[in-house]
Amino acid sequence: MPASLLRSPDHAGLAVAAWAVYETLMPRKLGGGRAAARARRCWVGDALGVSEKTLDRARRSLLADGAGGPWLARSAPLGAKRAVRHMALRLPRDTGEAHAAVPAWTLELISPACDPGRRISPNVWRLYGLILLVHPSKADHPLETSNRHLGQLLNASADTGRRRLGDLERAGLVEVTERAGGQLLVRPVHTPKQAAVAAATYATQGRKRIIDPTQPRALTPRRSGHSPLADPGTPQETPELKSPELEAPGPPAVGDVQVDSPL
Repeated sequence: MPASLLRSPDHAGLAVAAWAVYETLMPRKLGGGRAAARARRCWVGDALGVSEKTLDRARRSLLADGAGGPWLARSAPLGAKRAVRHMALRLPRDTGEAHAAVPAWTLELISPACDPGRRISPNVWRLYGLILLVHPSKADHPLETSNRHLGQLLNASADTGRRRLGDLERAGLVEVTERAGGQLLVRPVHTPKQAAVAAATYATQGRKRIIDPTQPRALTPRRSGHSPLADPGTPQETPELKSPELEAPGPPAVGDVQVDSPL
């Protein structure tokens, strides 16, 4: 997926997904390059879970001659009324533009209505492509990000980034670990088997969270006698404290510092 199309504010998530479908259908030529794809719009609409009219609106934005040219071309051979061919343009292999290697099998999870289960919307699938764009597949470390940063990638708010990241977690396309302060460690999933395992783990255990060991814990008294506010008796009823000289001190607790009294 080209980086400029993933980040384009002029193209909706459905248009981005439609471009990806046509690109995957384009066969390779023997001499190199790609040939136009033969796909009826009813088939592409069914693959994306939308009607033909909804798909037409998305294709019009791809066929429009915007900045850098159109993203899609169509041609009808002579004598063929329904054999319209579509060509995905501005392929990263030809332009040298930065791109994200989005697995083709993830297109099967797209459903605009976000059906229950592992289905995702085109906008959620677009966020998956953006995560792959900023996180190369060869990187071993997870992507350090936040809901605000994810929202900025989508030209949206932090709440939108948070909701769509949650949809990706339920689908098993990402593994997220949340640290203190709202920082996120996002690791994208690349294979269907790993996605099935990640989705099952998230359904049973939820999101992983790391607690900062340097963060102080709240001092909760175990018994009422340990609380400085517990004073059940009056000063006359309060028993006298024993002198520390009459009672041998016990061994210090783990982590305590023993200080000798001055002579």
